[in-house]
Amino acid sequence: MSELMQTMRSNQKTVEKKRERARHISQGSLLLVGGMLWVVSGGWVQAEPSPAPTQLPTGGQVVGGQASISQQSAVMTIQQQTNRAAIDWQSFDIGSQARVTFQQPSLNSVALNRVQGGNPSQIFGQLQANGQVFLSNPHGIVFGPSAHVEVGGLVATTHSLSLEDFMAGRDRFTREGATGTVVNEGELKAALGGYIALLAPEVRNEGVIVADMGTVALAAGEAYELHFDQGRQLTTLIVEPATIETLVDNQQAILAPGGLIILSAHAADQLQGSVVKNDGIVNANSLVTRGGRIVLEGENLTQQGILTAAGDTDGGEITLAARDIAYVDGLVDVSGTKATGGTITVQAGKLEGMKSATFRANGEQGGVIHLEGQGTVGLSSTVN
Repeated sequence: MSELMQTMRSNQKTVEKKRERARHISQGSLLLVGGMLWVVSGGWVQAEPSPAPTQLPTGGQVVGGQASISQQSAVMTIQQQTNRAAIDWQSFDIGSQARVTFQQPSLNSVALNRVQGGNPSQIFGQLQANGQVFLSNPHGIVFGPSAHVEVGGLVATTHSLSLEDFMAGRDRFTREGATGTVVNEGELKAALGGYIALLAPEVRNEGVIVADMGTVALAAGEAYELHFDQGRQLTTLIVEPATIETLVDNQQAILAPGGLIILSAHAADQLQGSVVKNDGIVNANSLVTRGGRIVLEGENLTQQGILTAAGDTDGGEITLAARDIAYVDGLVDVSGTKATGGTITVQAGKLEGMKSATFRANGEQGGVIHLEGQGTVGLSSTVN
């Protein structure tokens, strides 16, 4: 993991480029520049100090279920006694030398953490849980370059989940006017078959996200409804179109071998607009079975990175769906090494780019490549 992280970091944008990019991002967005968190507010880019190295969450109050909170030096432990527990916090920050651990009854257990204060959450240290953690902060959440998260499952969102719904097992998050951003520049890892879900009007991944045989979802919308299989595997994510601009942007690495990866952004009005961008690596390959599934969907879509859902037996599935414009370049691969190639589907109102795109659905038996939309495959495109 650390070697991959170092490799990906070597390709990150320079500080100067990030400063330039700040002029073009939306109200409520978060930027990490040179280790400093910058918050876009009222048209200005304002510095938000990074948390102290030993900083831990403050003001925790258990408001649902049963749990206890203890702290020793730079380590906080939440001991959860019930399958579902809810805690309201004044702040939820973790410094680079600090650790927060959730000790839960089982993999199916869930801890809802709602931040009531007025600042974004900054995770620069370790967050651990044997079960699932929901973190909700309407002002935004940033996982810094030194963040290391290992959980059964994680939802990090600017959206709200009512206590009544949560305790009843209804995992529906609504925006309630929130305009914050969720940013990852660290390492987020789910247990085998688990999930990582980053949900906000604007979601950016500039780090590494891993969920072996599980689900990774980056989604931007007005509301989200999550459905789980046997309590812990995220199988369905319903995204309600937002009334503001939305963006999902992957610049680095999302890895879910044999699993499901979703990048989704939806706006209710074409004038508001939604964009899904992939300039990094999205990998659902499987070394022992068929490839996984990758879905990129939004009003507008840009794919210039690497999408792979290849399998040692059958290839997987990759779907690119844009209501308006899809700009497709880079590599899209669903090859099946020992059996049948997978399926690539590209559907858009208009197809652009395509000049150097490569589509692969190779196998002992060929797979399916379906392109639909106004536009043509460029002369330099490769289709296997």
